[in-house]
Amino acid sequence: MKFILYNLFYIIPIIFQIDANSIVIEVAHKIISNKYFFYYDYTTFSRKEDLSYHIVENNPQLAGKEIIIKIVGIINKYNKVSISYSSNFYRTCLPNINKSGSKIQFSSIKHVKDNTIVTFSFKGNTKFECNGRRVPSLREFAQCVLKKRHVTFDLGCLTLGNKNEHMICNKRYSMNSIIENEEICEKPDTLLFILEGKLGRNSFSSLIWKKIWINRFSYGCYSYMNFKLLKERFLREINAYRTAHKVYPLVENLQISKEAQKRAEEIASQKRIMSIEISDYNQIIGSSNLIYAPLMVKKWYDEVLFYNFKFPFFTNRVSNFVKIVWKSTTHIGIGIVKHKCKIFVVLKFSPKIRNTYNFISNIKSRRTNNLF
Repeated sequence: MKFILYNLFYIIPIIFQIDANSIVIEVAHKIISNKYFFYYDYTTFSRKEDLSYHIVENNPQLAGKEIIIKIVGIINKYNKVSISYSSNFYRTCLPNINKSGSKIQFSSIKHVKDNTIVTFSFKGNTKFECNGRRVPSLREFAQCVLKKRHVTFDLGCLTLGNKNEHMICNKRYSMNSIIENEEICEKPDTLLFILEGKLGRNSFSSLIWKKIWINRFSYGCYSYMNFKLLKERFLREINAYRTAHKVYPLVENLQISKEAQKRAEEIASQKRIMSIEISDYNQIIGSSNLIYAPLMVKKWYDEVLFYNFKFPFFTNRVSNFVKIVWKSTTHIGIGIVKHKCKIFVVLKFSPKIRNTYNFISNIKSRRTNNLF
């Protein structure tokens, strides 16, 4: 499992439960010269703190997240468990990889109660549990989690996310940094495993997506303040793609956003995407299940897979990609509306593309030396 880092300075954690999710790391005891060591990922550690930093280094998206360390037993010289433990769990909040001197606290717990659990064994295997039962694959695990969320948040999806989630998002979002001497240690969201399974075959855009959506990809966060966070993420992702294609980033125009919002409301009221109106702007219009909303811009950009840079021409198959990276475009408006469990998005680009034959000067190939 590969993850992306989120900074944390660990002092005294405030534990919030965004959803009933747990990441369990199974670790074994190894006896060397009559001393107990920790064995995980084919590596031996003398302290739990060293083990925690190793987990963060190899799974950086878990930094700042609450995990459960389960000591499964004592292994022999063949790295097989010879003595099993019935119950030996520790809860901890993983630190920032850059804060090697940070204090890490561990609290002993009797068992894991959460409804959705992802367990990584000390030998590298992954196990999934949902609603108290073992599921054999990530696909079935995703189906169980999504079904559970829709049931929990009613048929109209009126209350996605719990009350603590908005508070966490607001604090992180409004202050842009963690308050000194006050830490929020969140439970990891198993939705990440589901979204990563939907990233597709474009490795470049997947890297961009993971950088932009490092956290806050749950509905309870990105819907805050009339989808302000979602709009900002969409714009950041679009501008990351534009920068990679050697063109200037777009600036949001509030008047254009008002028009985009009005258009999104009209579409949502009809409960379907209508034919594109005659407009002074180029438009991208789409809808998605709420859970998959963070993937919308990536899906539009991934039309690049069908674009021929050597012999460029305009087709409907690449129209959204063209609008995203068109060099002469300078401004954007974003409108977002939720209707039940669907989200409708309207992007308006200005100035409008007047000449679709001028591809060579307006569509630049992507630079390959870095992401941004």
